[in-house]
Amino acid sequence: MPIKVGRFRQKALGIFQPKPRVIRTRLANDVEVSTHEAGHAIQQLLGGGDMQRGEQVLNFQGFGEELYPLAEGQKGPKGAEGFAEFLRGYVTNQLAIHKAAPKFYAHFDDVMKRYAPEVLEVLENARTNFTRYLLQGPEARILSQISVDEREPARWPSLSSLYARALDQMHPLKRFAEDVLERAAKNGKPITLSPSHDPYLLARVFTGWAGKAETFLRHGTLDADMKVMGKSLKDILGPIDRADNLESFRAYAVARRALELSERKIETGIDPKDAKWEVENRELPGFREAFDDLQTYNNSLLQYLVDAGVISAEQKADIQKMNQAYVPFYRVLDEESTKRLQTGTGMTFADLFSPVKRIKGSARVILDPLESIVKNTYAMVNVADRNAVGLAIADLANLEGAGKYIRRIPTPMRGTAYNVADIQRELENAGVDVPEEAVENMLTIFRPESFHPSENVITVLREGKREYYEVEPDLYRAVKGLDREQANVFIKLLRKPAALLRAAATLTPEFMARNPIRDQATAAIFSKYGYRPIIDLVNGLSHLFKQDDVYWAWRSSGGAYSMLVSMDRKYLQQNLQDLMKTRMEKLKNVVRHPIDFLRMLSEFSESGTRLGEFHRGLKKEGATKDGKLLSAYASREVTLDFSRRGANMSSLNQVVAFFNANLQGYDKLFRAFREDPVKTSWKAIALLTVPSILLLLHNRRDKRWKEIPDWQKDLFWIQFTEKDIWRIPKPFEIGILFASLPERVVEHILDHSPQKVGARKVRNALLRGGSPGIIPTAALPVIENWANKSTFLDRPLIPYGRERLRPDLQYGDYTTETAKLIGRMLNQSPALLENTIRGYTGGMGRYALNASDLVLRKTGIVEAPPKPAIDFSEWPGFRAFAVRYPTASSQSVNDFYDYYDVEERAFASAKELRRDGKDEEADSIARDTGDLMGLRASLLKTHRDLSDLRKQAREINRDPDLTPEQKRVRLDALYLRMSARARDIVKRIEHPSAPPAPESRTVIPERKVVRR
Repeated sequence: MPIKVGRFRQKALGIFQPKPRVIRTRLANDVEVSTHEAGHAIQQLLGGGDMQRGEQVLNFQGFGEELYPLAEGQKGPKGAEGFAEFLRGYVTNQLAIHKAAPKFYAHFDDVMKRYAPEVLEVLENARTNFTRYLLQGPEARILSQISVDEREPARWPSLSSLYARALDQMHPLKRFAEDVLERAAKNGKPITLSPSHDPYLLARVFTGWAGKAETFLRHGTLDADMKVMGKSLKDILGPIDRADNLESFRAYAVARRALELSERKIETGIDPKDAKWEVENRELPGFREAFDDLQTYNNSLLQYLVDAGVISAEQKADIQKMNQAYVPFYRVLDEESTKRLQTGTGMTFADLFSPVKRIKGSARVILDPLESIVKNTYAMVNVADRNAVGLAIADLANLEGAGKYIRRIPTPMRGTAYNVADIQRELENAGVDVPEEAVENMLTIFRPESFHPSENVITVLREGKREYYEVEPDLYRAVKGLDREQANVFIKLLRKPAALLRAAATLTPEFMARNPIRDQATAAIFSKYGYRPIIDLVNGLSHLFKQDDVYWAWRSSGGAYSMLVSMDRKYLQQNLQDLMKTRMEKLKNVVRHPIDFLRMLSEFSESGTRLGEFHRGLKKEGATKDGKLLSAYASREVTLDFSRRGANMSSLNQVVAFFNANLQGYDKLFRAFREDPVKTSWKAIALLTVPSILLLLHNRRDKRWKEIPDWQKDLFWIQFTEKDIWRIPKPFEIGILFASLPERVVEHILDHSPQKVGARKVRNALLRGGSPGIIPTAALPVIENWANKSTFLDRPLIPYGRERLRPDLQYGDYTTETAKLIGRMLNQSPALLENTIRGYTGGMGRYALNASDLVLRKTGIVEAPPKPAIDFSEWPGFRAFAVRYPTASSQSVNDFYDYYDVEERAFASAKELRRDGKDEEADSIARDTGDLMGLRASLLKTHRDLSDLRKQAREINRDPDLTPEQKRVRLDALYLRMSARARDIVKRIEHPSAPPAPESRTVIPERKVVRR
């Protein structure tokens, strides 16, 4: 039970607050007062409370002659106060209280041992410590009150705190709500928390708050139940803009406002005569109606603040009465306006300001009032939604037992002193007779103190007035957003490459094509409302394309992506311009700006699945406010909610691209199993494991299966046709665990492969499945180049056999001419240069290099022989679903070089050890490598054969006389021979008892190719 100091107005030395169950004392470390108030708490505990006995087990009847005398001098019921004094004596003076109340002492001991032994143990420990304190000498007692070089003891954070820091910064809100509701249920007062009063749910959907502001601006104003009630700003200004009268309307609106303010004697900088002339002579058709609609729009924003408790209904009425012709008059270079333009849009849910300010008057230049209305919309919606979260937290403080987390405290008061003689003189001057006997030297009036929040104290606005609450530290940090890290200069430098990679990788056609397909299985498994793969995706895309009522309901309820909203003028002006554009004008703009087009496609690829889930949720929950909130939350949870993150993970996520996404993927999987392990397992096995194993058994019949690289098997389902090979993306984390791992295990069993081989494939599958890396994105290409190894593909960057060449000659068959040109200029490896570009720009970097190659060829800057013809597996977009086959980097070739490197290192090490006379260590190396060293001659021969075949491939690529189609046919034949040669030796290594495979005839399937 919390024992707090101060923050109560009663004149008592201490109080017990029964509903939140909190003890407050006037002074710190006041044992006697604390134990007295603890008596009231124990009386509540054993008289009902948590134990729900239906009758008091701690019976005062029959003990009045012992308890009542103890209550002398105490205010309140004699039985209750007598027991409180009894408990004080029980802890601080056991002998005296036993003598004063022997019968009740025995009754109390019996009751506590039977019904609350843990409480009795606490009391006895307190008594022992207090007695030990009294037995100390005077100096020791004095020193016990002095802290000298005393450090705060190191405390390990709780699991809940670690979870909040690493995975979910809003977790303390969830833990708080669940615990308080559980306590209420134990007390026999179960409560069902509606979504609109659930602080955790509101905080989660708050990240999409900008969608609600966009709804006001583009679709319609909203009421407290999130129903569209009036015209949007776009609907109001659209007709005027289409008539090309927007500039005149600005002047008209400012003139109307200036006339109203001039009547209130407020300086506007506008001559009232000019304003009157403008209104009387420049009121074009539609102006008056549009201006009246603007008043309705502004009043809707005020009502939204009322519904959220930011202002009261009375304040709204007063504001409307004084501002019947309102448009904002923010001023250029005005400090207060500048502060308001930087309205906080973070994740703080307490200590908020009211966005409604009293106008002061100024002659400075006025900011565009229409731009300012856009700013007001964002600011008011943001503050209202944040305060709604704060109110939901505060409302739970009224539940019994919530005092462990949150306690309402009185509004801080500050005394202001006045000289009574001055007051008397003023009254006498006003003709008021003041008797001499009423005069005192000083008069102190207490008034609410200006808001200065202290540690662990938050405020929320209710009906426009601040309420003060004391909260426990974890909850305080979550509500105030205190654990969120501030980026230092080093982090700011490192985050640029990660941000570039995130943007470039997610804007490629391949990502946008794969993403919705990959999400289908994930959504079907994690869905709350029975998501149907593909069907609901198409349904969601339909709502997204039409931007109908379902789409705007999704956005207004917080289901959409969180948006980066800036309150600077450039952003607001651009927003206002976009507001006036028709859909056709936006489409033209997209054509002119390809990046905007890619962003639009990226939104389609991500939002279709979520909208499909939201629509299914609406059908089940209904289009009420609670139904929309539940559906919006479900749409965030149906795949990954990218705005969900740990409070202390900001820096790491900024410098490591996709770190949070990988972390959240595994957490989402664990949460699903914790909430419903049977249902989640059944869905995962039915949708992932069974189809994957059946497909594997089918694919093994095709000889091409063995040559598909393992990384593709782990991340995709492979589907063979007679001529082509297709790949369907698997979900990341759950796909690896329930599809790829079972495939690798079954394949290991069927192939009878060595244990080490199977373990290696399982390990690699897990690593490829999205294990969160910790290497900063800025450093990863540098490290890969230094090691000459791709961490993702697990193969060398510089082609085999070219590592020892001059740097500018270290490139492969598919290295771009741009990289070769830069390599020659800088004397650097083109292969490593390409890896650096791809490491920072993803797939977009590859497109940029290919585009640069085209320019270099067309302009004659580089003269290169024709490239081999390409097939659909290399077309933009199509390459997301097609497998390139055959290839020089088949799985057999990669496996061979892995074994070859192991054998070469082992052979060289053993040779060196024998030279040093360390034969035992050399023999140990030979044993560890198994049969590899015995196959050294075969490995060397195969290595030479593969090198010869690679040389032939390079000659084919360089041949200026061969057509692209001829090159493609010859290269494919060489690649098949390389795979067959490598496959033979790999089989001998992994299956020593198997007979060598006969030389197979190279068969090249007919393929559709096109010239580069």
